Amino acid sequence: SEIKFVTVEEIKSRSMKMISKCAKAVIRICNKRNLRMANIAGDDEFDPLKNTSKEKCKIDCNPTAADEHMEEVEQMIRVVKERIRASCSRMPWKKAIPKMTVRETVKNAVVMLNAFPPKSGINAHLSPRNIVTGKTLNHNIHFKLPFGDYAQVHQNEEPQNSNKEQTLGAISLGPLDNAQGGWKFMSLATGHFTKRHSWDAMPMTQEVTDKVIQFGEAENSPEGTIIRNNDGDVDHNDFKHDD
Repeated sequence: SEIKFVTVEEIKSRSMKMISKCAKAVIRICNKRNLRMANIAGDDEFDPLKNTSKEKCKIDCNPTAADEHMEEVEQMIRVVKERIRASCSRMPWKKAIPKMTVRETVKNAVVMLNAFPPKSGINAHLSPRNIVTGKTLNHNIHFKLPFGDYAQVHQNEEPQNSNKEQTLGAISLGPLDNAQGGWKFMSLATGHFTKRHSWDAMPMTQEVTDKVIQFGEAENSPEGTIIRNNDGDVDHNDFKHDD
């Protein structure tokens, strides 16, 4: 599409039910702004959507043939992968990156791609995010803490004059999709996902790095950033470039 709006969904299985669920989530995003999706183009895994998409949503499904390429889609996938690798390259825990961090890195890469007008888009001033969702990112709200940074998040424990710790160490996972300025974090106490609206940014320490690596190793996470294709292989086409 000329809007250049990118979405990403976590596929926990490649079943028809899961693919259909993710496709409907994308369709709902467009419907909220009265944007009509005309067709769905994809590989043969989208074949089962042909009848249901036409009957229920009036959307044509156009699966590609074997070895047929959709250059625009494949190029955008490569761009997203490049952003993910760039984000992971600055993480001091590359030895074993926790799965939650990987998942939120992907989401954050897509959010930032949609936040700025692309050169080849339909509008030089409106971002894909603004066109499709009606939302924008505010520099003073959504860019306060870099992704992957360390912070002490406020616990707001009551009563506040007790001996309980009033802050918790956590890793920044990017802004929440709201106007209030909430933030996503990974707790260093549990490794679980948490949301907070206030925090103090802190310098990264070796102790924090070791703790995050510990979470990654518990999940048997591989070293570095490994992005595989549908067959589980590293796609070397990702590394091609124009001379």
